[in-house]
Amino acid sequence: MLLNDFSFEEITHHYQIEELEGIQLLAHLDRIKFIDLLPGNRVKLLTSRNFKWRNNGPIERLFQQHIRKEFFQSHFNGSLSSMKFSGAMLSRANMLIVQKKIEKLMLEFNQLAKQDAKLPFKERIGCSLVGAVRPWEFSLFAKYRKQSDQNVESTHIRPSI
Repeated sequence: MLLNDFSFEEITHHYQIEELEGIQLLAHLDRIKFIDLLPGNRVKLLTSRNFKWRNNGPIERLFQQHIRKEFFQSHFNGSLSSMKFSGAMLSRANMLIVQKKIEKLMLEFNQLAKQDAKLPFKERIGCSLVGAVRPWEFSLFAKYRKQSDQNVESTHIRPSI
């Protein structure tokens, strides 16, 4: 919530977190140097919204175990929802270009979030954006590859479906 620029008052007003519990949580985040706890339960973030997750760290594990499944259970058919999927065969050079474009989109998304943080709570909508690209071949296709073609890099990376 702090990464989404919620104030302490917004958190305790809109969520089932009592003031004392909230102060204890803020103190914990201060101790682990995630925030600087300021007077009046204000905070200064010591990390950016788009920090890199540690491999197999607590945020990545939370995402893998809970968030990813819940997020993708949607049909993405609401007026503010969208999901696009496209598969292709690209060169390594073009995959790197796509990665850079995803990074740029995430940066722009975070800039918009920072801009909208100034709006009242009721004017903001919680949302998430996932951008991903990786070498991958659908397992249904991979199982029909000829043995002589099995050394292609994408066949070594199996989907986690």
